Amino acid sequence: MTSLFEFEVEDAYVTMSAAVEESVETVLHRDKFLQVLKQEAPSADSFANYLKLHDDRNSQLDLLELYQALNRRQVLQLWTSLQQVCNHHIMTGPFTADDPQLEQLPMAERKQVVRKAVDIVQGVITMATIAISQESPVVPDTLEDTVLVLHGVLPSLPEAAVQLKTQISTLCEKWWQKDLRQKENVVYNAMIFFLKQSLEFKAKAISVRRVWGLRQVLNLFSYQDETMEELQRLLMLCVINKAYLGAAEGRRFLTFLFGLHPNFTDKLHKTIKNQLPAASKTVLKYYGEIYFHAWNISDGLFREKIEICLQDLMYLAIHANRSGPKPLSENLQLLLSSVHQQKHRPGVDDMLYTLYKPILWRSLKVANAAVRTNAALLLVDAFPLQIPDAPVEERDQNMQKQMDILWSLLEDPEPMLRMIAVRGVCRIVGMYWELIPTTVAHDFLKKVVDDMANDCNSADVRAAVFKGIMFVLEQCPLSHPVLKTMLPRLRNNIHDKSEKVRLAFAQLLLKVKSVRAIKFWDVVPLDHIMARIAVDKTPTATILVTLLFNSFVPLQKDNAKILERAIYLVEENPQAARRFFQLAPNCMAIGDTVKYMLLLCHYVWQLALRALAADPNNTEENLEDKENVSDEELTVADTNTMAGLLEAMALLWSASTRELSQPGNGEWKQKLRNKFARCLPDFLKVFHDARCHHALVQLACFLKADTIPTFSCGVVSKLKGMTWPTPAVEFGPLVTCLANWGRLGDVLELVTEWLTVAMDGEKAEDDNKEDKKGKKKKRVMFVDPHQPQPMLALDMLDYILSEYLCRECALEVHTEQLATISDKLHQVLACIDDRLMTGRPLTQELLSDDFLLRALQSYCLIQVHLQQKNETPTSEFFSQILDWAEQKVVPSLSRPDNENSQGATNTVATGVFAVNVIQTVLQVAGDLVLLCLLSDDQCCALLKLAGTTLSTDSALDLLSPVCMLTCRVVDVTAVSPHDNRMQDLVPRVLESIIQTQVYLVRRQKEHARQRLQEMKSSFQTIVRAHVNRRSLNQNLRQDFMATIMTAVVAEMTSAVRKGAEFGSCDRISDLPTLSAFLLSTVNINAASAR
Repeated sequence: MTSLFEFEVEDAYVTMSAAVEESVETVLHRDKFLQVLKQEAPSADSFANYLKLHDDRNSQLDLLELYQALNRRQVLQLWTSLQQVCNHHIMTGPFTADDPQLEQLPMAERKQVVRKAVDIVQGVITMATIAISQESPVVPDTLEDTVLVLHGVLPSLPEAAVQLKTQISTLCEKWWQKDLRQKENVVYNAMIFFLKQSLEFKAKAISVRRVWGLRQVLNLFSYQDETMEELQRLLMLCVINKAYLGAAEGRRFLTFLFGLHPNFTDKLHKTIKNQLPAASKTVLKYYGEIYFHAWNISDGLFREKIEICLQDLMYLAIHANRSGPKPLSENLQLLLSSVHQQKHRPGVDDMLYTLYKPILWRSLKVANAAVRTNAALLLVDAFPLQIPDAPVEERDQNMQKQMDILWSLLEDPEPMLRMIAVRGVCRIVGMYWELIPTTVAHDFLKKVVDDMANDCNSADVRAAVFKGIMFVLEQCPLSHPVLKTMLPRLRNNIHDKSEKVRLAFAQLLLKVKSVRAIKFWDVVPLDHIMARIAVDKTPTATILVTLLFNSFVPLQKDNAKILERAIYLVEENPQAARRFFQLAPNCMAIGDTVKYMLLLCHYVWQLALRALAADPNNTEENLEDKENVSDEELTVADTNTMAGLLEAMALLWSASTRELSQPGNGEWKQKLRNKFARCLPDFLKVFHDARCHHALVQLACFLKADTIPTFSCGVVSKLKGMTWPTPAVEFGPLVTCLANWGRLGDVLELVTEWLTVAMDGEKAEDDNKEDKKGKKKKRVMFVDPHQPQPMLALDMLDYILSEYLCRECALEVHTEQLATISDKLHQVLACIDDRLMTGRPLTQELLSDDFLLRALQSYCLIQVHLQQKNETPTSEFFSQILDWAEQKVVPSLSRPDNENSQGATNTVATGVFAVNVIQTVLQVAGDLVLLCLLSDDQCCALLKLAGTTLSTDSALDLLSPVCMLTCRVVDVTAVSPHDNRMQDLVPRVLESIIQTQVYLVRRQKEHARQRLQEMKSSFQTIVRAHVNRRSLNQNLRQDFMATIMTAVVAEMTSAVRKGAEFGSCDRISDLPTLSAFLLSTVNINAASAR
């Protein structure tokens, strides 16, 4: 015990000695520091050294402790000296290396001088910060004067001295927060600096919080004084700054600004209004919150001023424009919606009623449909507009007035208003069911269901009905008994002609499914839903499949029940079943999809094994499989059911391909492959129906070739045995199988062989060849029983290039074979030349006119793919096609008059063939233009060719293709306004089109109106392009209009001469055919330009 006590005494002695030594050192530092500052001219270098010791972590000097050890006399002495130091360096500087007084010094010395001056001033700031940070700070006049000087020089400091300006502003901020003398005189410049700092790009949130902390400073200033313009400008910039709008403190600061001065409130309001057209939805929501909170915390004159601002926004929202991609009316309504959502706050109902009363009711009755629409939107969003403290009778009258307005809006002639009224009525019924009379709610729902759901003039109104009912179902459970009796009246709307209406109705059925009181099959019968699944587009069909998924794929039940539902589905509606299984993987996990497929596969396999076991010709035995043979009544003889189940498996696997290819699903994929590799050979033995075989081929695509050798070895033979015409649904799956197995080259080899036979003729048989002595060679040969099918070869080639998997495989692995096929197809140009020169079909049987046209199209297609693969410009080969068409084909479009009858007949046939060739070239060209694969030079060459064809005898036959091609060129090609070639060519082609239209009306009066209607859309696009460019080339538009007016005047003059009486036509359609067409086109495009 004694030894332990001795150790404790020794430790205490050591600690006390260290403390004494530290205090002695602090006293020595203090005395030295004061001795430095006692000098008549304080040494800045010595002061700087002490500042460095203070910043050095290894030094024991702490200016805070040193300052706390000073008495009052020493504090006064300290600040008298520091004031001299500060004034000297503040006045002389320099604070940037570019200061004129440092011009004679090198850059290194300049930086040292600047660094020294900045350090001295920063040291003074540090001492001032320490001085005012004390619990009861002693603030001598010299310290006060020093801070005033620093505040005064803050605006004049250079921009480069950011750190120094930040420290001065921070000192002023603390001075204000400590509530020291002269605080109102040391914050203006600091506030300006903090505002500018917070408005910089990528400003930090701390800058906004600092401004928020100094907000009371703004009450010191006069906002009518011209000297405050800079402050007002910065504050108005804060209103549109994302840093302020995105931070809670920033939005509170902006709310505070509305209470500074009534005149300044007007300026803030104007600034916000200027931002509304381009503001995002989030910003508009923030502005609404700012207006509301500013109103909520204000009173007296300021509240009246903010209410005037809100009423101004309401007026603008009612009268704002509704056109354009982002109409101003929507932005204003979104802003006001943030105020409407605060109706539960005290006084908000009174305020809204008072502000809307002078402008809203009358706006709902004006003739302008856009104003009525805007007013209706505001009424629906702000409903109910009332004064809670008003007498009951007055409130009832006010509510009845709003109900009557909503009822009248449901019958408004404007479709947009009816749609808004439907949404509004459903919203009001759903949210205020308990507040409005029951009879009123029932009448509104009856009106919506019986009348508005059958609005034949607007699909938007009908779609709004179902969306509104969904809202009522979700928000108001008390409405379910009423809707249960009304919804069955809507069953036929599932067959609505509008896709958006059917989609909305499908969503409603999905919502009904989640309501216990209503059964969706009571609303729409099951057969109607299945009929829509079979024929509807993917979005609607997907929702309907989701609706029925648990009914037909009850994964939670036993296997027997699952199979029973699947069989019922494929037997009840095979077409709907195919679509159902195609979309079903969207409703279940990949594991459940695989298990479901394996269950179907096992069931069908058992039926196949039973059929094989009962077949007397079958000699294969598999006892293990026989033990598991099913005894169900269904047999493989029910081909439709078997085909449906096989198709279900194929469609499920096809729809799950991408999911199965994910790294984590390899095990599921292997299970499928193993199961189907065992079953597929037996399926192929049993099922011979076309549907079954097609489904089995699709399943074989997903397996490896070596797992089904019997089938995979005979695929090419099946392709060779096909004849033209064979639809792609028959040969396509076989081609896809070979592509999956890496044998697409066999198909390309077959295509090459058939095309070679067509182009080069039948190969001479080797046994007919003679040797040098003139004797025939004798050898054994096998005669191929299959005839070449060049048209089928082209079909296969088109299929390969159109299917993604086959196309990628061909372009990556079989480029050389594609190039060989391309070279072979290139010969079709020479064949077409021969056909046009001879004037009659070619003698070779396989080179029919149809084959030549198809081969030309396939040649262009394969060239495009090859050149895109090799990253070479498409312009090279297509320029050759255009030159060839202009030199070889266009001359054949004109027919000579002096021909004998048979020659004339041949010439007519040749002219028709030439027209078909030009149409093929123009069609390919139009596709290339849409894909932006042609250069401006080629587009100009195309327009020249198009204009040339319209000057031939076949102009009428080529009018529609030329019009469509010109439309695509002017619509897709980015034409420079300074491209004189295009500005000259398009008007010429347009003039040729109009002249041909005149010729069409004269020659084919009975068919002219229909043909003009077919090309109306493309013709309007061409005209619109020129109307929009009128500011660039006024003469161009005048020439174009002159051509149109000449044609119109000529036709009307001719009609008048023939005795037609027009009088005063009320409609353009009452004019002659071509005049009505041209003037309606000009009228539509002029309206769009305005």
